[in-house]
Parts: sequence; C-alpha cells; structure tokens
Amino acid sequence: MPPALPNDLAHRFCVASAHQGGEGVSFVVRAQDGGEPLLLKILAPGADLHEAGLLTSLRHPRIPRVLEVGRTASGEAFLLRELAPGKTLAEQPRPSATEAVEICAGLLEVLAFVHLRGILHLDLKPANVLIDTRDGRAEPWLVDFGFGHRTAVGGVRGGTPFFAPPELWLGLTPSPQSDLFSHWSRCCDPTSPRASPTSFDGFRARTS
Repeated sequence: MPPALPNDLAHRFCVASAHQGGEGVSFVVRAQDGGEPLLLKILAPGADLHEAGLLTSLRHPRIPRVLEVGRTASGEAFLLRELAPGKTLAEQPRPSATEAVEICAGLLEVLAFVHLRGILHLDLKPANVLIDTRDGRAEPWLVDFGFGHRTAVGGVRGGTPFFAPPELWLGLTPSPQSDLFSHWSRCCDPTSPRASPTSFDGFRARTS
C-alpha cells in the first residue's frame, strides 16, 4: 500500500503523490480548500527538524520556502514547504550547451547565497536540482538540505558516489569548496551517460 498521511494531517490535505526516501516520506499535497501544490515531508522516527532549521534562514527565489514545521500527534517531525517547479536534472534530457551554461551559472549563484549565510548543502547531485523552464530559460532550484550543515562542522560522513567530495568519505571538515566539487561533478555527469553515477559500477565505468 502507498504511504498514508497521519490522521491529524489527513483532514488538512489532499495527497496527489507520495515518495518513500531515506529521510522519511514526501507527499505532494494541496490544502483541502484548494491552493497551490506543496511538499509535506514526514521524517523518519527519531529524525529531527535539522533541515527546517537550515531552510528557515534561507530566503532565495530558487530555494523552496518553509511554510510550517511541527510534530504529528504520534511525535513524528514534519516539514511543509513550497513545491519547487519542474523536473529534477536526473529526469531531464541532456541539456543543450546554452542550457548547460544557464544551469551551471544559476546554481553557482544559489550556492554563493547559501555559503554567504554559513550553510553547506553537501548533497549536490542531479536528483536535488530541479529545472524550471516556465519562462523559456533553464532556471535551477536547489532542494533537499537534509544532509546540510553549518560551516566548520567536522566529522560529517556520507554522500552520493561520484558527486560527494573526498572529505565526506574521510570524515574531514567540509567547506564551501566541498559543494563546488559536487557542482562540477554534476556538470560533468551529462557528458558521460554510460552508467548510473549513483552506483560504484557506474563510478568505475566513468573512470576507466
């Protein structure tokens, strides 16, 4: 059966779709009385509102705005935010040269904004970049700050193979350059479609 909203939220929202992820369940919802679609994330048991704390300090036109945070009656943390428009970069066809430049430049501008506020994303990959083409240009939105941290926090481990910088695998202190490593890895990704970058087989294929 597909995931269901907790009872104390089900009376407020209509669910359009649901996706089970590593941090919990994400629902695309609308308020019962209508309105724009939103994203409602129910975090896994024991998870905190770390992502919400980062996002509430970021007000940028291409970072989804947090609308509400709280806990369900059963104690699960939840986060309600704007739904970023478009499809993820992972779902897009290979961009043209002009689109690739627009996406890379636009994402660097968003990252500069994030870094100037003392925050690192640390999970920059095609699945976390959505492309808005509503005005005829490729405008990147940056989403999913669940792995993000304030700068100068050491001991962070994890990430996605091919995109994560070496310091995340070694447990060293990340920096803004860590996100730039992932950004340029992401820029290289569309040029080598032989295998999925999220598997170690894919990583070996790209480096052979």
